[in-house]
Amino acid sequence: MSEILKRHYIKLTYFAAITALVAYVIQAYQVMNSLRPSLDEGVYLLKGYLLTSGVFAPYQPYGVWMNKMPLSFLIPGWVEVIFGPGLITGRWYAFILSVLILPGIWLIARRFSGEKIATLILILIAVNPVGIKFYAQAISQVLIAFLLVWSLFFLLGEKRRNWQIVAGSILAAIIVFTRENMLPVTLFIVILMFWQHGKKTGWISLATISIFLLIGHAIYFPEILTNWVKWLPQSITPFLDPWRIRNPDEKSYSESISLLSYLFIFMQGFRWHFFVTLGLGITGLLTSIHRLKQNSWKFRTVIVLSGLFVVLFLSHVWASLGNDYCKFCLPGYISFFSPIGYILLSILIPALSPTNLRGWGWIISLLFVVTTTLFGFATHQDFVRLPTYSNWLDGFFGFPVPWMRKGQLILGEVKFWQILANKYNLSFEQVRLEVLPVLIPTVMGFVVGIVWIVLVFILYRFLRNKKNISMSYILLTSFLMIGFLLSPTWIFGGGVFTYDCRNDVIDQIEQSGQQLADQIEPGAKIDWRVTSMSPVMLLYLEDPQLLPAQINTNYSFVNSGETDFLLRYGLWNKEAANDWLSQADYFLATPPIPPDVWLQMQALGFQEIPPLSPALQCDTERFEIQIFSRK
Repeated sequence: MSEILKRHYIKLTYFAAITALVAYVIQAYQVMNSLRPSLDEGVYLLKGYLLTSGVFAPYQPYGVWMNKMPLSFLIPGWVEVIFGPGLITGRWYAFILSVLILPGIWLIARRFSGEKIATLILILIAVNPVGIKFYAQAISQVLIAFLLVWSLFFLLGEKRRNWQIVAGSILAAIIVFTRENMLPVTLFIVILMFWQHGKKTGWISLATISIFLLIGHAIYFPEILTNWVKWLPQSITPFLDPWRIRNPDEKSYSESISLLSYLFIFMQGFRWHFFVTLGLGITGLLTSIHRLKQNSWKFRTVIVLSGLFVVLFLSHVWASLGNDYCKFCLPGYISFFSPIGYILLSILIPALSPTNLRGWGWIISLLFVVTTTLFGFATHQDFVRLPTYSNWLDGFFGFPVPWMRKGQLILGEVKFWQILANKYNLSFEQVRLEVLPVLIPTVMGFVVGIVWIVLVFILYRFLRNKKNISMSYILLTSFLMIGFLLSPTWIFGGGVFTYDCRNDVIDQIEQSGQQLADQIEPGAKIDWRVTSMSPVMLLYLEDPQLLPAQINTNYSFVNSGETDFLLRYGLWNKEAANDWLSQADYFLATPPIPPDVWLQMQALGFQEIPPLSPALQCDTERFEIQIFSRK
């Protein structure tokens, strides 16, 4: 009888895994059709197509800006060349890669902890909408995650054959040749191979990675140094100055944000990637080290992968919040290495110990309240979009605050907003439109944390056998379970995403691209100043003559510098812009056009022709492209 139940249980586990995979596929298909293309998506697809179709070559003088490693452009470019240029090709490419990530993670998790835990990991991935959205775009995150998962599939495990070590190491080298920010992957993989399997395997892995990286760098040397020197301090590497193509003081694009915005971005990364950030940390705290050490190869894998995850997390926090180039990119950066977090979860979950953190209840409770408060703060952008938000706002705004006057408690005369206004010298509008939208969800997060702790404490008091479980264990595991249930909601990963649009995005882009191609003849010189739309639109034109530096729009614009030097490396400045405008047949821009550019266009004889209006229509946003011709 037990054997029959066991077989049914295994069948149920596989059914749950297939269901999670199907749920992911359905969501991924819906998302690929409903996200408007971003600048990055257009850049990878357009540059990739230009590089692989022979228009330009990687690191060619006066070509495209190679701000990322070659394969980040070449791989999607090859797909575009084979299957035809356009957004639809890029989205299907991303869709297939994202779906193939899941069986890789499932197989790795099963290798460590069996089918049940592996299926649980698949479910965690399938219930996180924002993770699906990152991987639905033809950007480097989905490519890196795919390569990372299948590299680890070959490398992780108790007994690995030489061909598996070679295959996994080749994929690891490809990862670095796709995004240099993932270099730590190769270093930690080599460490694990030496520690786990001995010198022979370690040397095989190191040699394989080194050979492939050396070959790749030799092909593009010395220009490929431009991808590395930006991470090295100039003071200790002055000999690399010829490949430092941009002075930080000359950048035209930078982001300056408040301290609260730093906190919001950091916590947004935790919300959107709950299980591989905070969830992973909680699981680690509740893991029995003694139980984990009983299996040496699992223990070593956890140590090395944990070190890799921490290094990647901290380096990407620095890359986003520590610089002024892309401060809001942290959640997207975490998507590069989030599969490592899921693999770690699959190893740690079976080693959870209910007695861990005994005696730490008050400290854990304090940290818990701080966490729920910060989570509340981080939800404020989604909170204000709720249908019930106005009710919450009115309730807090007019809440009567108890007030002492002449020794008597008075209730009702003084409103909450008046206290805030008087205390912090704020106006009526500031309190209602700026302070309360942030304060309300923050206070709610604090209250939820307090109530949660009280309920857990009451439950813990009524337990008969407290020796086998700690209060901290109940508190933290209940947080994980609620996090699982709320993952699809706005509180975690189901809120408004920057590029959310309608379900016909691909059709709209294809139609607008065809309209653009009908208006612009093959081989025309195009001045691209569109900032609201992705450069993916240019894929629909036949043989367009572009100033390649304009593909990255303002991100590649430099306020000063020697024009010829900048153009050589795919950057541009005011002089380059003026010169290209004087040669262009068409000028495409996002309205309104700056007055100085408008005067120059009039002097050159440009005339407006029917715009793409809209080029893309989302529910609440309308994107247009103005078109000017000199004919």
